[in-house]
Amino acid sequence: MGGWKRVGYDVVYYKSGELSPWTGDPNPNSNSNSNPNPSPWTGKYYYALSFKMKFDRLDDICYLAYGIPYTYTDLNRDLETLEKEGSRAKYIRKETLCASVGGQYVQLLTITATDSELATQKVEKNEHGRATACEKALGENSDKTHERQMVFISARVHPGEANASWMMKGVLLTLNS
Repeated sequence: MGGWKRVGYDVVYYKSGELSPWTGDPNPNSNSNSNPNPSPWTGKYYYALSFKMKFDRLDDICYLAYGIPYTYTDLNRDLETLEKEGSRAKYIRKETLCASVGGQYVQLLTITATDSELATQKVEKNEHGRATACEKALGENSDKTHERQMVFISARVHPGEANASWMMKGVLLTLNS
């Protein structure tokens, strides 16, 4: 059966017994005892992670990961679920921000009250009574969502940052709970 799964047994994280030789001294030929700023790692032990795995077939290709991968398919499925399911789906708007170098769509998710809810709220201008830069850029016909303060949260800038994607999923679920 394909796909990622957690495997392994006898997982142990332990002090290896080897001391760190790094002194923090940028000059390797100097006497480390004369270094006024020794590394906080000097004399500290290394730690190691070990585990065992059993492979069922010799002809399989096996990939090991330090974390469970979060794929582009996972992202699209989770965004679709947020948009269509749940009691707070009306607060979510998804639009394509751009395409990546690899041709994947980069989505912008806006989570806020609906336009009709915002229309009933008083909008505060800046201290000079002027419109915000966002409102100016979008013109007078922009919807009310652009008159609010915003927080921009980004995750997964590089391909190896799957853990950031899992964190963002948790943020989105929390914001929509």
